Amino acid sequence: MIEARKTEVSECRGRFDRTKTHHLGWIAFLFGFSDSFLVYILSSYFAEAIGGDNVSAFYFFAFGIIFAALFFLHTGIRMAGGSLLFLLFLLVVVIVQIPLIFLPVSFGGSALIMVYLIVTALAWVVLDVLLERFSKDEYSGRIRGFHLSAINLGFLFAPFLAAFVLGRYGFSGIFFVSLVFYSVLFLVSLFFLFGSNVRFKKRAPLMEAFRNVLHRPDILRIYAVSFALNFFYAAMIVYTSLRLRELGMAWDDIGIVFTVMLLPFVLVQYPLGIVADKRLGEKELLIGSILLSALSTAALAWIGSASVFVWASALFLTRVGIAGVEVLSDTYFYKRIEGNDGDLIAFFRTARPMGNVAAAILLGVWLLVFPLSNIFLVPAVVLLLALIPVFFLEDNLSECDRELLMQRKLVSEASKHSRNTSF
Repeated sequence: MIEARKTEVSECRGRFDRTKTHHLGWIAFLFGFSDSFLVYILSSYFAEAIGGDNVSAFYFFAFGIIFAALFFLHTGIRMAGGSLLFLLFLLVVVIVQIPLIFLPVSFGGSALIMVYLIVTALAWVVLDVLLERFSKDEYSGRIRGFHLSAINLGFLFAPFLAAFVLGRYGFSGIFFVSLVFYSVLFLVSLFFLFGSNVRFKKRAPLMEAFRNVLHRPDILRIYAVSFALNFFYAAMIVYTSLRLRELGMAWDDIGIVFTVMLLPFVLVQYPLGIVADKRLGEKELLIGSILLSALSTAALAWIGSASVFVWASALFLTRVGIAGVEVLSDTYFYKRIEGNDGDLIAFFRTARPMGNVAAAILLGVWLLVFPLSNIFLVPAVVLLLALIPVFFLEDNLSECDRELLMQRKLVSEASKHSRNTSF
């Protein structure tokens, strides 16, 4: 019996689709590069098109639509298949950007960019679903760490290139280059995903999804962490570039700052995923990561200099912590679910639009009272509040770790039985 158990453990450790996860890693890299090429400059586009005071309202509307759409995403995957739906979303992104090349900065262009924001947000969730279907729980830390590292490697260089293009060719040049990147992403995705159109076999009604979540307290707790993470992203992506421009920093310098800022996502996420899998668990590492990111973000409110070195160093420190929060919250969640839990994945990914909607409302009100320089205090406080649910998390054990514990239990029981029979 013990030997059979050892065989099961060995099989458990070697069972997941490495080829597909590596293919999805390449797709994630290209998607991260393409998305980050635009994401850090869009707030400047909106500020020029509709006025800086209306930027928060614009994001509020866009992410409200995303929030509603996520609850129907499971049905879309069930009917069309994950791979096909992902490719359709990418095709929409490509089509939307063609008129943006020729349109002046305007409200009409802003409406097209809103479509871009909605579709790319949904595409990211579908990519998550595909990755989960080809993954195995005991490797979640490493798989998610590798996946996020691939995404963030793309994020690393794109903002610098975007700042360079924007400074010389304006927004028309930005959208032209972005169109090229997304076209390449579409073709690569078509090649890698051909013949693997993942579908859900069962319906997942909205109320059933809510009931499932309400009976999973750890899912709710890690959702709160993901909410805080996405609140942070919403605040920092929108307002950091506006703050740097307010201080008088040139776009070329902003590109350098953002490139340095994003280095931790490439450097720390995969190693942290391994450590979470093998040694400490997500809970302990999450506490340290949240504290570091919250305190370093709060410190930004007192930087009044336009120094590239100062801002690059300070923002680098914030991302060391937040990179840990991102990979560890994802790892924890995906170890708690199965590949067919599309309703739970869709619910978990509502943390992004919820975080963005909350940020748009709260930060919009905040700026009515306080100057832009103090905006960083808000995400810092939200991150600190996320520590409360983290303290109540039940730490994860992988399936194979549970098998090993069972093996030890069997050995102990066999030993006890042997002692009893000897008498």
